[in-house]
Amino acid sequence: AGHETLEVVIGMRRNLTMKPSYPSTEAFGYCFPKQDVVLFQNVMERTYVFGFTKQVVLAGQGAAESWRFLVLVAIVCVIMGYGFLFVIWYSFEKL
Repeated sequence: AGHETLEVVIGMRRNLTMKPSYPSTEAFGYCFPKQDVVLFQNVMERTYVFGFTKQVVLAGQGAAESWRFLVLVAIVCVIMGYGFLFVIWYSFEKL
């Protein structure tokens, strides 16, 4: 008896509308429209995913994905380093 339903909106309220899809291509985890090549080239040139920074980002992603292998390589390198020191220590006379 007299109860109202209230709509509480926190933040921004946006109206969503259906729009027809268009052919797109994936690049660096984002979708770009195929028909707008100029937009795609501008985004690639003006964002962090181009040039030297692109190489650093991709290398960082590769390292993050294969961290177990990198830890194993680091452990093997430390063991080999101590083995080399052991060989030098016992192979040469004391000065």
